[in-house]
Amino acid sequence: MKAGLQGIGFRFFSAPLLIVFMCLFGSFVYAQKTNEKSQIEDLYTRGVDLYIKKKYQSAHDLFKQYTSFGIIERESNAQMYRALCNLALFRKHADRELIATINQYPGHVLSNKSFYALASHYYLKRKWNDALFYFNKVSTLTFSKEAE
Repeated sequence: MKAGLQGIGFRFFSAPLLIVFMCLFGSFVYAQKTNEKSQIEDLYTRGVDLYIKKKYQSAHDLFKQYTSFGIIERESNAQMYRALCNLALFRKHADRELIATINQYPGHVLSNKSFYALASHYYLKRKWNDALFYFNKVSTLTFSKEAE
């Protein structure tokens, strides 16, 4: 009879213990996922900061790393910034990449900045018709000092 009572006692203590363990383990896993996501979001934030500081290569690398995670929330922004970095670094076919990115995300928040960057790029290359085409696409209503 004692063996039967010990089995009951074990059941009474093991069920709550199991529940506590599952709660603690579950919150640990959730905390790890949250921490990982915040680290990934930090890549994007640091990339934007570096882009603003005109450190285009470092920003490009962070945006490339960010887009490799496949997070949809800001992927279009990261791709647009990557293309803008390539253009600022005068990479081969960077203008084509930026145009393709603009076409992939029509009406994007960064489109105006991209049109201005393309216009300036073509202006520096003395491609006047292309520069004029993209200067005409720049919306002066949403234009900000950020575009320089």
